[in-house]
Amino acid sequence: MDSIKTASNQIITGRSLTTDTYKSAVLLAQSLGADEDMAYNVGLTVDIAVPLVFATALGAVRVASVRVGQLKLLEHESIAGAKGGGHTIAKHVAKSSEELLERLAKSPGLQSASTFTDLRTAEDAISRALKVNNALIKRWAQQPTSANVLELTHKVGKAVGFGYRQGSTIQLTSNSVRVVLLKKIYNGKPYYILTAYPIIR
Repeated sequence: MDSIKTASNQIITGRSLTTDTYKSAVLLAQSLGADEDMAYNVGLTVDIAVPLVFATALGAVRVASVRVGQLKLLEHESIAGAKGGGHTIAKHVAKSSEELLERLAKSPGLQSASTFTDLRTAEDAISRALKVNNALIKRWAQQPTSANVLELTHKVGKAVGFGYRQGSTIQLTSNSVRVVLLKKIYNGKPYYILTAYPIIR
């Protein structure tokens, strides 16, 4: 494990693992209760993205979120004035039937439009998809030659939202989710959720 982490860090950052920034962030993460893998991810993110002066604050925020055990979708969402960020909440959370049908009418190229029932349901479904695919995501994030986009699908096992197919007004319930990750530093993370939505079959 150590040799893999060493190689991935050196490839991604082009620097030694033993930078003060990296060590400080890892120690802070561990002191706040993060496991070895999470402490490593926090250290790597801080070492790539920010100087030491920001490491403590960033590490604390990320570990606090992890300890809750639930994804904070807002951390991945695009905000005004910032480059990048996703649009899951903006386009796929707590939308009405009218909004979905209007979107389909305005975008005839779309095969379907869907929404999570609410934010809590969205975060729970996406968290499950990420947890199940944790090993795959780690390999993808640490491999510099992998594609910038990673698409995941996961059957949640319960209703997570609803949607419509293009040209139909029949409402369809969804129990599966698609999550699209983009490998680009955003909001202190080495990758973020570009979009996620219930799958309409």
